[in-house]
Amino acid sequence: MDNVTAARNTAEVAVERGASKLIHVSTAVVVGRSRAVSIDESTPCSPVTVYQQEKLMIEEVLQESLKGRVPLTILRPTAVFGAGGRNLLTLASHLSSGSRAGIALRMMIMGRREMNLVAVENVVEAVVRSMSASSEGPFIVSDDHAANDYGHVARLLMEGLNMNPPRPAVDLSVILPPLLRMARRELSNPYTRFSAARIRATGYQPVVDFDSAVRQFGSWYRRNSSQST
Repeated sequence: MDNVTAARNTAEVAVERGASKLIHVSTAVVVGRSRAVSIDESTPCSPVTVYQQEKLMIEEVLQESLKGRVPLTILRPTAVFGAGGRNLLTLASHLSSGSRAGIALRMMIMGRREMNLVAVENVVEAVVRSMSASSEGPFIVSDDHAANDYGHVARLLMEGLNMNPPRPAVDLSVILPPLLRMARRELSNPYTRFSAARIRATGYQPVVDFDSAVRQFGSWYRRNSSQST
């Protein structure tokens, strides 16, 4: 509730100071539990975790407090990654220290699962574009237009780690959907993608190539693995 109160206080100050706009960076996972293949801003939000519920509550507080007073833009990035960030650290550690057989097995099972990653540089570009855009959002910010599945991301990371990626000949991903449902994961459809079509319609375009960004993260991890782990 401290974060919700902080959001309300921020909105009040924005009104008092006559702010021309407030840009709030939320998260795409406010959607909560969903089995949809494609998620966009019209997908109903059913937050499950405390984190998801809090993030959605902050959005609602800002919308209520600023409506008709200060323009508000809400951005909902997916899993943001980049040098110094925590997303992809676990996977990079697994790839750099795991056995080749273990890596191959995991790629056979998880290979087609969408990772829903977005490069931090592209999120920053969305913030910058929002400063001058008239539309208020919310806007999903994702790199799901690119090949963003586990197998592809793992191979790119291994290239950045100077490793030779295995190429499993067997696809065992058919067992993944029931495993996710049994685990009661919020996004139990492993092929769920988040659409960034709405923000692209405002003129936004990614500024970094997804594949290059993942390779660069692998290179950064290789140089800094002792500090990042």
